[in-house]
Amino acid sequence: MKLILLRHGETEENIDCIAEGQLPGYLTEKGKLQIEFIAPQLVEENIDLIYSSDLNRALQTTDIVERFVKNTRVRLSKKLRERNFGDFQGKPYPKDWDEIQWQPGIIKEHGGESSGELILRVKSFLKKLNTKFPDKTILLITHKRVIQVIQAIHKHQGLEELQKMSIPGNAEVVYLEFDLDFFKKK
Repeated sequence: MKLILLRHGETEENIDCIAEGQLPGYLTEKGKLQIEFIAPQLVEENIDLIYSSDLNRALQTTDIVERFVKNTRVRLSKKLRERNFGDFQGKPYPKDWDEIQWQPGIIKEHGGESSGELILRVKSFLKKLNTKFPDKTILLITHKRVIQVIQAIHKHQGLEELQKMSIPGNAEVVYLEFDLDFFKKK
C-alpha cells in the first residue's frame, strides 16, 4: 500500500498558536492557497482512494483537493482526527507544550487522549487499510500528530522517538509504503 499523507492547510488557530485538537479549525486564505498549490501535483500520483479526517480544516482541504484529483472516492474517518487535547483545546499552547504533549498521562489527566490511545487508534486504522487495499495508492488528509504517529509506526519507532520527530508543516506531503506483511512483523 502506498500512502500519501497530506496535512491540512494553515488555519486561523495555527496563526494564533491555539491547540486545536479535535475542534473544527478554519483554513486561512493562505491555507487555501497552500492546498491549491500542492493539489495539482497529487494528480500525477494516480490516487485510488482519499480518506480524510472529518474535522472542518481537513474537510476544507479535501474540498480543494477534489477539484484537482477528480473521480476518486472520498471517505471520512474519525480515526484520522487530530489528538484530543482535552482541557488544552481552544486555548493557547502552554510554553512547555513541546515537552508535555507526548509525556505519558499529562493530556489524559486533562480529559484528552493519551499518547497510547492515539497510537492504537491510528495503528488499527492503518492495519485495516493495508489489509483491505494492499495494492492501492491512498491519500490521507489529516493532522500533524497523526502524520507523526504514522511515520513512527512505519519506522517501528516508539514514543521516545516520536517525541523527537519533526513536525510536518501545513500542506506538507509525506510518502510512505507498507508491504502486505508489515503489520505481521514486530
